Parts: sequence; structure tokens; C-alpha cells
Amino acid sequence: MNVSDSLIKMHAELAAKAFADHVATVMLDQGMYRSWRCQKPGSWMHGFDITTTPGNLIVTGDVGDLVLTRTNDMIAWARGSIRDPHYFSSKVVRDIPTEEWSYAKSLEWINEEIADVEREEAEARADPDYDELDNREPCPRCGKSILADSTTGKLLQHDLVVGCPSKCSGSGEVVGRKFKLLELRDELETGGLNGEMSEHEFGMALYESSINDGCDWPDLKVYNSNFLWCREAIKWLLANMPEPYKPSPPSAARMRGRFGRTRRLKGRNRLSVVAF
Repeated sequence: MNVSDSLIKMHAELAAKAFADHVATVMLDQGMYRSWRCQKPGSWMHGFDITTTPGNLIVTGDVGDLVLTRTNDMIAWARGSIRDPHYFSSKVVRDIPTEEWSYAKSLEWINEEIADVEREEAEARADPDYDELDNREPCPRCGKSILADSTTGKLLQHDLVVGCPSKCSGSGEVVGRKFKLLELRDELETGGLNGEMSEHEFGMALYESSINDGCDWPDLKVYNSNFLWCREAIKWLLANMPEPYKPSPPSAARMRGRFGRTRRLKGRNRLSVVAF
């Protein structure tokens, strides 16, 4: 299981324990204007309110704050969308971040890249025509084909091995994607200036390594805890609503209760709402 999936699973397990004694109380029920308070009786720990208006689903409380926008009936939409965290997070308002840089995912990406290189090397060596001398790297100074030690990644005296016409001294420099990845992993595990590498420091180290030249920048972010807790809160409500959810437009009686009295106009079945 990858880092992102592990985080989602961890929050689901934490939420199952945290919400085990919760009950949902209807605080507002006026058409699509609805609100539920979800908490353990007598305690606000891990308590939350979920409110819907046409086009908005709002989570507030001890688990965090989240606002999603999509369609008039947000409860019906959430039922069909919440299983896909990527799509679900895309409907969160822009002012609320849903992701953050992850040390663990960065390390996971490096290890996956190293594994890919080693798999390619193994496939190449399985070829009967494989020749170590053909497995060369470009000299970081003159660009000519040179030979790197297969264990350390250090350049051999390539002017002696393959006769570099520039006669440059590349001995001791690290070359090759695998060995650049190993160096980057060492930097990440050692830490940055404060003993723990920041997103900016890792981004600079990755850029300077030239590992990713010509390729898409890797996705090194995971969903943050606020988004995952609020998502679990919505999932809990969808599974524990006090009554089946049956969205309907506001009735004349509800309109009268919200806006004032009703007045019948001339003509059949014509109502007007008069505000107080």
C-alpha cells in the first residue's frame, strides 16, 4: 500500500473509533437548507456540524473545517462522489488547501525510481549480448561517453578507459540516474538545515540533481489531515442520518415560516410570499 492510501486508511480507522458513540441531531430541516450536529452526547470531542445549502456542503467543528461546492442537492452528490477522494477534493473551495508536501511520499518516489532503474539494469544484463563497456554515461564536463563503476557510481579515469578527447578529469564525480537518486535519498534522510528537510529544500535538491530533466515534476503531495477528517465526518453522516434523506423544494408552509405570510392572488393556485 502506498503512502497516500495508507494515510486515507489510517484516518478512516481513527474516525471509526472517534465517532463510535456519536449521534446525529437535526438542527435545521427546510428543504435543501439542512443542518446536523454530530457528537457524542455530553462531549464536543471530535464533534462536528454539517450544513447544506443549494450548491454548498459545509463541515465545521472539532474535526476541522471544509466547504465543498457543486450542485443544488449536495447530499445526493456526496453519496455518489465521496468514494473518490481525488474528485471529491477537487470540489473544495480554493481557499482551503487539501494537500501538503510529504516526506514519506518523497522517499517513496525515490525508492520507486531506484527500483525502476535496477529493474532495467537487470533486464539489460540478462541480454546475452550485454557488454559492461556499453553501459556508459555522458561525462558531466565534456559530454563524451565514459564508464562509471557499477557499485559506487564514481567515474573511472575515463580518459584512460575510453580515451576522452578532451582529457578532462572526471574522476570522483557521481553520474547516472541511479546514483543521483541515491545521493538525493541520502540528503532527504539526513535532513536539511534544521535536521528535517523542507519542501523547498527538497525541491531545490531535486532540481539541482537534474534527475527530472525533461520529465513531469513528480507528485509529492498527500491529502492533509483536515481534508481527510472532514471527509470521514461526511461519510459518517451519510451512513447515520436520523431519517432517509428525501430532498424536496420548500413547500408553501415552509416558505411562510421562513419569509412571512402568504397571500393568494387572483387566478388559480397563485401564491405570493410577503416578507415581514
